Amino acid sequence: MILAEIQRLFPGIELYSAGDPPAHTLFVLGRGLAPPLGAGDELLLIDPPADCSGFALPERTAALWTQPDAESVAAPGVARIQTRPGGVAHIRVADHLLDLYTFAGVTLVHLPALHLLCSGPFGSGETLAQARAVDDPSAALEALRLAARLVREGRVQLLIPAHGALAHGSLAAMERLADDVAGLRPIEKREARSEKPAANGHRR
Repeated sequence: MILAEIQRLFPGIELYSAGDPPAHTLFVLGRGLAPPLGAGDELLLIDPPADCSGFALPERTAALWTQPDAESVAAPGVARIQTRPGGVAHIRVADHLLDLYTFAGVTLVHLPALHLLCSGPFGSGETLAQARAVDDPSAALEALRLAARLVREGRVQLLIPAHGALAHGSLAAMERLADDVAGLRPIEKREARSEKPAANGHRR
């Protein structure tokens, strides 16, 4: 049996969690004011499940993945928001402003007014598993540094990884991110050594 629950975090913001360990989808809903009721609604799904058929989605629904490699197997038929590594974007869904920070392999989604951060593969509490899943350790560490800065500045009170337990409060969020940094640094060092040319011109 797949366990699932929906939490209402704020008006227009709901969190759908399913599975064990849970996979999380953040619903960001903007209500239309013109009649008929619901006709002008717009919805953004952050990390949607592969099967969205169980949800009543408004016509104006888009999806955003914190890990781009998940896009090919998730939410068929739903419009996709494209991101580019190295870019910073700001989007609005009705009254909700979202900041998107994109690195190689991950997009961090920050809702500054609500102190929420969707952290993709980071902060799950499964350090070793996530370290093995990261393709570019240097980019991952750069993303983690940004996430940690947002937390230190008091701009994150709920850390929402794509999978795993939520981190409530800045202290718990920093501990999770620090665990990920500790897991990634040895991998980054090993890759750096393997890329360094040997004295005879061959790679080690």
